Amino acid sequence: MRAICAKPRRYLVEQYDGKLPQQFDELVGLPGIGDYTASAIMSIAFKKPYPVLDANVRRVVSRILAIQTEDHATSQKIREFLQVVISKKKPGEFNEAMMELGQTICRARNPICERCPIKSKCRANELGIQSEIPMKLSKATIERRSLVFILQYRDKILLQENLSGLFAGMKSLPRIAYSGKSPKFAASKFLHLRGHDKFEIIGRLKVRTHKYTKYSDRLTPIVVELQGKIGLKMGNVSWVMLNSLDEHPLPAIDRKIVADFLNLVKSNHRINHQLF
Repeated sequence: MRAICAKPRRYLVEQYDGKLPQQFDELVGLPGIGDYTASAIMSIAFKKPYPVLDANVRRVVSRILAIQTEDHATSQKIREFLQVVISKKKPGEFNEAMMELGQTICRARNPICERCPIKSKCRANELGIQSEIPMKLSKATIERRSLVFILQYRDKILLQENLSGLFAGMKSLPRIAYSGKSPKFAASKFLHLRGHDKFEIIGRLKVRTHKYTKYSDRLTPIVVELQGKIGLKMGNVSWVMLNSLDEHPLPAIDRKIVADFLNLVKSNHRINHQLF
């Protein structure tokens, strides 16, 4: 529990004397660090042969091996292949090269095979099936709609601790399912149920879409300025100073929303005066 809730920097100081651990298992135990980030740190910072597996690398290897399936066995086969071919002397450069190859040459659509430096090693190219890999999944996307709240009080905003679920071990902006009623009505109900009725809706930020697994979540961020005495009845939350947001592990989509909020702060003199 402590590893999840503590600030990353403070946790490193308390548990590792301020030094980043050099063991993979210890890295993935840090707040906000998963297999992907831990592998990147191990290979780039510590020169250890830990392959990074993202969508680009997965596509490159799938084409090299002409894999036309998508299941657990496929993932294991790709990992085993990478573990064999990764450079033992320059694993970081290898991982970066594989990711760049997938981004620029071995693209999901219209791969530029004639420019590929490993064309002769590609089984999919040899068979002429590179455009068929990766296999198109037939799963229907489930559409969702959510309201995301930037709850502002003076120079702080509220972040929620996530002890489980998609963002486990990270903090995020509070959010609720959005039925389509007015954002003001939804915000009023959200805050009223949590014991707070004095607030002002400052504005609505850019709508963003968060896609994960089989879901596509349409996020509408609402900036709400809380007034009066703050006594929100919400568990696992903390008020975070705006100038310390970088110290907290946030999902990428939340960081984008926070960036939009900070741009609003800079452009609005009244808000800017209150916060800074």
